[in-house]
Amino acid sequence: MKNVKKKFVALLSAAALVLPVAAAPAINAVAEETFAFLRFAAADWGVQTWDGVDEDGVSVRNAPVNGNGTYTVGLDFDEPVDGFAFFNVEIADGTSLYPAAMMTIDEIRINGEAIEFGDTYTSDEDGNTRVNLYNEWVDAIPDDARFDSSAASPTPVDSGLTGISSIDVTFTLEVPVATVEILYAASDWGVQFWGGDADSGVTANSTVVEGDGTYTVSLEFDPPGSGIAFFAVVINAGQHLFPNKFMQIDSVLINGEEVEVGNTYSNYEGGHLRTNLYNEWVDSVTEGITVSGDSDGVTPTPVSADVGDVSSIEVTFTLMDGVAFGYGDDEDDYEVPSAFNAFMMFQDNGGGEWSNFAPGVGNDMMILGDGIWEVSITREQAGGSGQAIPDESGFVFLVDIEGLGRAMEYIGTLWEEDGAGMTGTDAEVSVEIFVDGEPVSGVRNENIKYGDIEGNGRLRLELVNTWGTGTLDNPVAMPSRLNPNDEIKVVFTLKGTGFNSDFDWDAAAAVEDAPAPVVTEPAPVVTPPPADVDDSSDGMNVGIIIAIVAGVVGVAIIVVVFIVSKKKKGSKAEE
Repeated sequence: MKNVKKKFVALLSAAALVLPVAAAPAINAVAEETFAFLRFAAADWGVQTWDGVDEDGVSVRNAPVNGNGTYTVGLDFDEPVDGFAFFNVEIADGTSLYPAAMMTIDEIRINGEAIEFGDTYTSDEDGNTRVNLYNEWVDAIPDDARFDSSAASPTPVDSGLTGISSIDVTFTLEVPVATVEILYAASDWGVQFWGGDADSGVTANSTVVEGDGTYTVSLEFDPPGSGIAFFAVVINAGQHLFPNKFMQIDSVLINGEEVEVGNTYSNYEGGHLRTNLYNEWVDSVTEGITVSGDSDGVTPTPVSADVGDVSSIEVTFTLMDGVAFGYGDDEDDYEVPSAFNAFMMFQDNGGGEWSNFAPGVGNDMMILGDGIWEVSITREQAGGSGQAIPDESGFVFLVDIEGLGRAMEYIGTLWEEDGAGMTGTDAEVSVEIFVDGEPVSGVRNENIKYGDIEGNGRLRLELVNTWGTGTLDNPVAMPSRLNPNDEIKVVFTLKGTGFNSDFDWDAAAAVEDAPAPVVTEPAPVVTPPPADVDDSSDGMNVGIIIAIVAGVVGVAIIVVVFIVSKKKKGSKAEE
């Protein structure tokens, strides 16, 4: 079988286009031209195409894409093929050119005949906008998915089709308009509005959000609703179009009378920016955005549900810059740690029972910033019962460095990339991996995903992660080689963090001169719930297309700190 991984990675690298916050995509505007194409692998992996170009046995029919419209893409095979190992339709550069866009599949034709297919969803992966038509490596619909049906699936097409000579896929692209709406359900659920076209008896007065400013939105009911079961204000596609924004609630009027509003917060939900005004299904508020980053006193039920009959609701709010919970420290008083604890997360999930997601369990290391460092974990420390057996359904392999992401953001060496979180940086990262003392071959440092990926102040080096940010498709090392009997170790190099910048790169004893590891006693195995991430095959063998996790258990460490002079935060994004 031909090796398509190199071509696949090359395409993703070329297609991934992200813009700094200071150059966010135009709101409610149609972007420039790109192209749509199909990714396909036959059931036996004998015929494949990944990057929109002709390959052995298959010719492609791509389509130029220029904003809203209906497009058709296709494939023609030299000889009939059977089934699908992988099948999707993608728009190159779609994440940045058409943020939060929706691709609706209108028709799929095999050999010229339309076939039935299930409900689909649209998501973003490595800079492209995609619809999975057969992708069995997706365990759950990703957080950024856009869909019309809760039954949406990553495998809506039957993989058992045979004698395939041609494929045609017709889809409609819709670039969203950032409308803001009130979502409401009466206490008896007799009157409801969830956005879009209103039912009889409901009048929805929405508005288009163009950026920072004050907006008013309202609902009217005839007959009235009874009380409140659910109440929120939502900016459609706001997560992508208005990152790091806060909706400050200025007033809420019910039946024309202003009601009291408690402390509110904004959060991302399904790609939208939402402020809950009454949502009793939220047990605790752990993530969100406020004007200062302070989460004290915020509540998902700031408006009372006991309001009697509801004939009208009006909400006025101001969209403004916000700060994620935990990032609201006064920068004049921010104490930057002089050292940062690095530790390894590792879970095999295949029967070896290796599992660790917390610091202070394996052989951690206090690092200074730039330099050559190492972390490791043994079978005993990870609670393993035998040799680690990597399994694609939940394999985790990464390094987290506590506090370094927050510190780098503060001094301007880490900033937010549009649609990609806190991952903008000029810092360079590379790793060497050792299994039972032997170096792992085939390490691909270009596949490392790094940054404050979780938004928790840590700098994460994601190497392979089933629920991560693309390392399922493009692992740093083949998971099948990450199967220690006794120990797995990562030696990692950081350059350009802004800390320990005078590190002597020519010193032969750089690793030996680094701080000594901190060895602790084994801790109980902790298995976090997976985060939803869209994954896809890269043409590698089925048995080795695997990856790693996003969940983290936080454990505080005490470090020596010093006060640094205030520098312009996010300066790189403003250049």
